[in-house]
Amino acid sequence: MNIETRILSSLEKVFPMKDPCPTTTPMTCLQGEKYAFQIAAKIDMQRTYGCLLYVDIESELPVTIRRVGYVPAQLLNGRALDNHYLTDQPGLFPDPLFDPEPYGLCCDAIEPLEGTGKIGAINSICGQWGSMLLEVRTEGVPAGTYPIKVNLTAKSPYWGEKSVDCSVSTSLEVVGVQLPKSDLKYTCWFHGDCLADYYGVAPLSEEHWAILEKFIRSAVRMGLNMILTPIFTPALDTVVGGERTTVQLVDVIREKGVYRFGFEKLERWVKMCRECGMVWFEMAH
Repeated sequence: MNIETRILSSLEKVFPMKDPCPTTTPMTCLQGEKYAFQIAAKIDMQRTYGCLLYVDIESELPVTIRRVGYVPAQLLNGRALDNHYLTDQPGLFPDPLFDPEPYGLCCDAIEPLEGTGKIGAINSICGQWGSMLLEVRTEGVPAGTYPIKVNLTAKSPYWGEKSVDCSVSTSLEVVGVQLPKSDLKYTCWFHGDCLADYYGVAPLSEEHWAILEKFIRSAVRMGLNMILTPIFTPALDTVVGGERTTVQLVDVIREKGVYRFGFEKLERWVKMCRECGMVWFEMAH
């Protein structure tokens, strides 16, 4: 029984059955910058097909950890291919990030290891690679080199095999230069109608506004500073003759050939987005 590990760039794509390429670039960032990297792990146990991987982080820096999940994909490209695809074959692809579970990810009977702060971060399939994304925030951190040690313990919930321990050590150099404020306008189209549909709430209800705020705050944490603002519900990706869920913020009323407009929802949207940290507003056509 053993755990094989590798430290990777945050940009590396870890596939279950392909050996990932370890990073050779020193880990450095500016003060105030958020730095991310991955730890890939493959566990081999003799009598089981799956196990829980507990994680404990030792560092002076604030480090968060999330499990990288997989999604199935069948159609990866059109008919025209270039040489920049990782693969053109269907399979499992790393994409979603999951918060670690205190009791493992699928087995409620497994308790956290006695006397440790370890948490179950990966429900791992033995013999396959999985990865964790670690994010380090450096706001207010003095310049210097900070060691980061990640202790891993693999434990099978099925056959009572002995646990397997290993440690991964690295360091992050925080350069004594403040990260300057970016003048880049960064947006990814934000579709509030999709959130209403997914969560099954009435568009622009109080429940919907609460969901919108959570996702906008998350977007700001990821660096977005401009948000698509649905003055009108965009007709994008709408089936001919169909209709998108209406989430437009400007009320349009036509009575006896006269138009009136209401801007209360738009004002609420702008106020909420500014409170969340948005700076710029991209207006829908």
